[in-house]
Amino acid sequence: MDERAVNCVKMRDCPGCGCAKVVMEGSLMGYPLQRCTGCRLLAVSNPPDDASLQDIYNKVYVSGGLYQPHLKQLEEIRTLGASRQGFYRNHMFLKRFKPANGDRLLEVGCGVGAFLVAARNAGWMAEGVDLSEEALQASASVHGIPVHHGTLETVSLTNAPYAALVCWEVMEHLVQPSRFLARARELLSPGGLFVCSVPNEGSKVPRYVKQLGAASVPPIHLNFFDRQSLTRLFEQNGFIPVSVVSQKILWSMAGRSEHMVRWFFDQCLALVGITEGPHLFAVARSKSGAV
Repeated sequence: MDERAVNCVKMRDCPGCGCAKVVMEGSLMGYPLQRCTGCRLLAVSNPPDDASLQDIYNKVYVSGGLYQPHLKQLEEIRTLGASRQGFYRNHMFLKRFKPANGDRLLEVGCGVGAFLVAARNAGWMAEGVDLSEEALQASASVHGIPVHHGTLETVSLTNAPYAALVCWEVMEHLVQPSRFLARARELLSPGGLFVCSVPNEGSKVPRYVKQLGAASVPPIHLNFFDRQSLTRLFEQNGFIPVSVVSQKILWSMAGRSEHMVRWFFDQCLALVGITEGPHLFAVARSKSGAV
């Protein structure tokens, strides 16, 4: 998309805070981008409609799709009755917050249920929501955890309130993050936990490839967060940020193997906070009764 085409696109109010003061900021994969001058969120100006998004997420879970590695987790669940979670999911949530008897957890974007299994094994009464009907059909009979097809904003959830709502790598996919957070507050108990991760698009993240993979650009990713914009998103939508941290280990960076000397230098800088890793992990509490 050339500059003239980008300039003809009608910008929308910020999907994070609702502010009308947005400015055009180039394009990515033919999708024009806009930045909010208030919360600083960078977002796609003309996201796909609901029907198109449903079609996209149905396709990514078929054989050879973008999320094929997630389907391989089913075999681990089937054979072990458990699933391995990364350091940050363990450190930020599973080992940090222990459920009281009967505490319910809702995971949005649960996919094939790998985290749901880990949460259940940690004592939570787990439940999930996902937009991909294929992912739910492939996994529901394997883990046996209640799951719902749809979006958080539209699905009927009769087990609320929840003590925790978790969404790993979800908010970058949302057309309207503010609506998502409003619904999350409705479903959480007073002072309930909201825990998430998103790709880190901040300026401190080193880049080793010129172009991101298909799973990291529009129409799959619609929002691009840094630490500041994610923190402001919480503050302006009824949550109190508890912690927003970036990865300190850069091993998963795309293009690392072709730039090992530079990567090693960047890794050393990340350990002391000068550079940042490719993902942000955050914990917030609902303002209603938050402590």
